[in-house]
Amino acid sequence: MKRTLTCMLIFLSVQFAKAQSESESENTFKKFKVDVSLGYAVPQGSATKGGVIFVIEPKYAVIPQVSVGLRMEGAALASIDASGNTGNVTVLGSYLATGDYYFNNNKFRPFGGIGTGVFTTASASINYGSTTVTQEATSQFGFMARGGFEYGHLRFGVEYNFLKQNAGYLGIKLGVCIGGGRK
Repeated sequence: MKRTLTCMLIFLSVQFAKAQSESESENTFKKFKVDVSLGYAVPQGSATKGGVIFVIEPKYAVIPQVSVGLRMEGAALASIDASGNTGNVTVLGSYLATGDYYFNNNKFRPFGGIGTGVFTTASASINYGSTTVTQEATSQFGFMARGGFEYGHLRFGVEYNFLKQNAGYLGIKLGVCIGGGRK
C-alpha cells in the first residue's frame, strides 16, 4: 500500500511539473516592445510613383500570440511628370490602433495584423513654368491590413493602407524590434 501511494504521488508530481513547464514556455517573450521600421511606399493611382516610409510602433503582448499597439507612420511620396514641368509631393501621417497575431512562438514568427485610425494627408503641386504651388490638407478615417515575419529582433512587413478617394498605398518595410525578445 505504501509503495502504491508513493508511486501515485510521484506520478502526480511529474504531471504538475510538466504543466508548469508548458505554461512557462508560453511566456517566453517580454510583454513590451517598440518596432522601428523604414520602407518603400507604392501609392494607388498613377500620379505619384513612390516614396519612403518611417514607422514607430510601441506594442504590448496581451498573450504571446497577440499584441496590440499604436502605429505612428510618416510617408513622403513624390513624382515628376514626363515633361519635367510639373511635380507632385504628398506627405501622409497616420495614427492607428493595431493588433497582430503571431502564428507560432519560434524564433521565426510569421504574423498577420489589422489596424484602424486617422490618416492626415497634405499635398503640393508645383508647376515649374508658372511657379504655381497648390496645397491641400485633409484628415480621414482609414484602416490597414498587413502580414510579415519577425526573426529574432528583425522585422519585415507588407501592408496596405485603405483610404478614400484612391489615396491608399502599399508599404514594404524592414525594421528592428527594440525589446520584446525572449526572456
